[in-house]
Amino acid sequence: MKFCVPIKALSANKAWQGRRFSTPEKKQYERTLALLLPRTKVPGPYYRVVYNFYLSNFALTDWDNLIKPFQDSLVKQGIISDDRFILEATVRKSEAEEDRIEVEIYSREIAE
Repeated sequence: MKFCVPIKALSANKAWQGRRFSTPEKKQYERTLALLLPRTKVPGPYYRVVYNFYLSNFALTDWDNLIKPFQDSLVKQGIISDDRFILEATVRKSEAEEDRIEVEIYSREIAE
């Protein structure tokens, strides 16, 4: 499954207050993603994911901070069963005039 959401990715640095509490920014990010993400479930049991983050603030953002808040929303919306079942991921960040996130999610079996 491939899809694109026209939203600025939220950094993990802005997602949590202290150790366990979501920030108001993260709660708003999740509400917005709930409206933008497709209403489809990718069958498991395991997954391979490709993330393409297009960022207007390209130079100021660590690529690894973008993954967790977005991935949590994929689980919360039921697109994947649990992010612990992602066995393989590719992440790219690119400079862009407008923020967006392009995602590809594939079912994957465990390789013998």
